[in-house]
Amino acid sequence: MKRIIVIVLSIILILAIIGYLWESGVLQDLEWETLSMIAAAAAGPYMAFKNWILHKDNTDRIIDKHSLIEKKEKIHRSDTDEKIKERENKIKELNKEIELLDTKVELLEAKKTKIDKEVKDMSLDEVKNEAVNLFGS
Repeated sequence: MKRIIVIVLSIILILAIIGYLWESGVLQDLEWETLSMIAAAAAGPYMAFKNWILHKDNTDRIIDKHSLIEKKEKIHRSDTDEKIKERENKIKELNKEIELLDTKVELLEAKKTKIDKEVKDMSLDEVKNEAVNLFGS
C-alpha cells in the first residue's frame, strides 16, 4: 500500500511539473526526442526517491527470500545426502555379491580343472564305465 501511495504521488508531482512547464511555454516548442531525454533524466531522481522511501520494505523482502532459499537448500542437501548414503550402501552390498560370485567361479574353475585332469588320467574302459553309470546303458 505504501508503494502505491509513493508511486501515485510521484506521478502527480511529475504531471504537475510537466503541466507547469507546458503552461509557461517551455515544452511547446520541443520535439519528442527532447521530451524523451527529459523523461529519462526525471526517471533517475524518481527511482532514487522511491528506493529511499521503500528501502526497508525491499531489504526485508530480500532477507525473507534469502532465508527461505537457505531453508529449502538445507532440506535439499539432507535429502541428497540420504540418497547418496543409500546408494553407497547398495554399492557395498553389490560389491559383496560380486566377491561371492567371483569365489564361486574360482571354485567351479578349480573343479573343472580337477575333473579334466581326472578324465585325462582315466583309461578308455574307465571312461566308458563312467558314461554308462551317469547316462545309463
